[in-house]
Amino acid sequence: MTVESWKSVCDVLAVALLFLTFLAGTGVLFTGNIINGRQTQRLRTFDADLTAAKTELATQQTRAAKAEGNIALATQHAADADAKAEGFRLDIAKANEESEKAQAQVAGATAEAAKASAKAEEFRLDIANANERAARLEIKAEDLKQENLKTESLLESEKHKRIELAVSLLPRNFRDQSGAIAELQKLPAKSALIEYLDTPECLATAEQINLVLSQAGWTIKGVPVKTVWPSEGVGVSSGRDRASTPDAPNNALEIFRLNETIGNVLVNEMNKSGIESKWLVGSRGHKLPFGVMYISVGFRPDIALEKALKELGPQEPPTPLGEQGTMMGGNKMRFAGDNP
Repeated sequence: MTVESWKSVCDVLAVALLFLTFLAGTGVLFTGNIINGRQTQRLRTFDADLTAAKTELATQQTRAAKAEGNIALATQHAADADAKAEGFRLDIAKANEESEKAQAQVAGATAEAAKASAKAEEFRLDIANANERAARLEIKAEDLKQENLKTESLLESEKHKRIELAVSLLPRNFRDQSGAIAELQKLPAKSALIEYLDTPECLATAEQINLVLSQAGWTIKGVPVKTVWPSEGVGVSSGRDRASTPDAPNNALEIFRLNETIGNVLVNEMNKSGIESKWLVGSRGHKLPFGVMYISVGFRPDIALEKALKELGPQEPPTPLGEQGTMMGGNKMRFAGDNP
């Protein structure tokens, strides 16, 4: 192939290429417009989306800011809570420590209380023992008091007995002669025979009785004798022997009863003055004439001495004599019916 052919081919190719270039440019322009329209739409959509995204981003940023603020606040609250929790933990730890100390103190106090209770129990036992000892001592003291009272009573009784014994050894004393005179003056005056043992004490007693009777207006005759009945004390009776009184009145019994009344008044007054006396149912005074009073003065009864002798033990009585059982001892005579 010639050069012209190649040139023609090249020119044709150049025109074809130019057409293709135009066509390609038109296609490019056309497609570019389409593409530009699409890109413009896309840009608009992108801008709208971008604007929406920016708006959403701003919203998210606002939310993020709020979230960050909330997070910061929550963090602060958490920090505060942690601080409070730490404070609570420290308080709890301190409380636990104080509780442990308190428990230790309680344990110590419990131990001390146990010791105190033990000591209190010891004290209680000591007090109980002391009270028991005190009770025993009180009982002993009461026993000693009772023994002392008994001893005092015994000593007082012994003192009284000694005084009685000492007084019994003294001569008889008609203490209230004036009182006896006043009582006897209220009654008719009588005649009286006084028989007394021939001893100084019996004579002194008979003289005291004689003074009372004389002041009462009685007519008295005194006779010392070796024996009288009863042999102790003073006996009073009334004469009532009709044989010795031929002119005995018809009212002799009434006279005897009057004498008995007068005699009992005299006996009562002598006993009140400490002179042991009694009205005699039977005596040798009954052999006297009617109206005559008989008074026998024997030994002073040793009542206190006899009591003291009885306390020493039973005393053997004198041996009875004869059918009447007369007992004699110490120049004293007793009959079987007499009181010892």
